[in-house]
Amino acid sequence: MSKQDSKPKQNSDPGHVKEGRFHIINDQSGNGDFNLAPDRKVSGSIPEEQRKIQEGIYATLGTLKYLNTSGAFKQTGQFEEFRKRLRQVAEVGIEGDYVHPGIALSALSQIRDEIAIRVGKSIKISYLKTLGLIALIIASIAALLGGLQPLSLAGYINTSFSLPGALTGYFWVIVGGMVGVWLSVAAKRQTVLFEELPDMLGDRVFEPLIRCVFVLLLSCVFALFIELGILTMMIGSVNLADFSTKGAGAGTTGVAILLGLIAGIGERALSVRILDQAKSALSSDK
Repeated sequence: MSKQDSKPKQNSDPGHVKEGRFHIINDQSGNGDFNLAPDRKVSGSIPEEQRKIQEGIYATLGTLKYLNTSGAFKQTGQFEEFRKRLRQVAEVGIEGDYVHPGIALSALSQIRDEIAIRVGKSIKISYLKTLGLIALIIASIAALLGGLQPLSLAGYINTSFSLPGALTGYFWVIVGGMVGVWLSVAAKRQTVLFEELPDMLGDRVFEPLIRCVFVLLLSCVFALFIELGILTMMIGSVNLADFSTKGAGAGTTGVAILLGLIAGIGERALSVRILDQAKSALSSDK
């Protein structure tokens, strides 16, 4: 073997440090913000791993600012702490003559996880309170309507009106759906994912309201499919079709609530299944 062959090859290790392709620029406002601009002194294309670090820092910094303006940080100095750590990630992973992208990506992931741990629990509790209040109001109205006795108007006009018996089961399905949607959120991990933080902090009333309305409609559509026989489901010896007064177990309130619970807890999977069922029904008509 020649001496030339015996020499170690430089930069053959994929984890070897590389030259940074970005430059940290302090914001002129003087509030501690910074920007990451490509370093024009360095020629060549920007490595993909450094591009990911830059995009990850910007995305994390944007969410961090949103959390700060929304009052998510209860302790003073938390926002500045995380912003400084993001700057350090940039210094290690994308700026300078020698950078370590792997270390920077790992540190960025740890920062995102720590932000979620610090503020996620309080955000989730606040979200659950709002969601629970809206669900309680809808469930109370549905339970009131579901428990109404037939109303007679014969004493006032020449006909009579009664709440259709078939609708009674649907009202109790809605009650179960509202309980299910709250349990669906509460049963998840104590903290939310970093990516979920902006959604839970967005509109703290409108988003839970939309979610409850979605589950309400989904529960009713699911119940309709069950009643018409488009979908069939048995849990043990219980036939979910018995929720309606038209079913074999007429007026079974417990079955209706159980049906709603399934719709609320499994809202995502159920919505996909109903959509697929509707698409297959449309395609079969062609």
